[in-house]
Amino acid sequence: MEHDLSVRGSSSNGSGEPLSRNAKLALLSALAIVAFFVLREHWSHALGLGPYLLLLLCPLMHLLGHRHHHHNSDDGRRA
Repeated sequence: MEHDLSVRGSSSNGSGEPLSRNAKLALLSALAIVAFFVLREHWSHALGLGPYLLLLLCPLMHLLGHRHHHHNSDDGRRA
């Protein structure tokens, strides 16, 4: 009697499948815990970087936000 012991959906089989839902949840939880402890110890430094991050975010939003604009002057109204 043979039993198939392979686990379906695992990324360890080398097939290049993405992480399972449980692995993603565990990774996200670990990152949240690490972020909490880092921010708890360095809160004053993180707040000091806030204005600079906001200023850096403005050009990034400008560059990425204009992708959906179509610069066509033909909007269906013809003379």
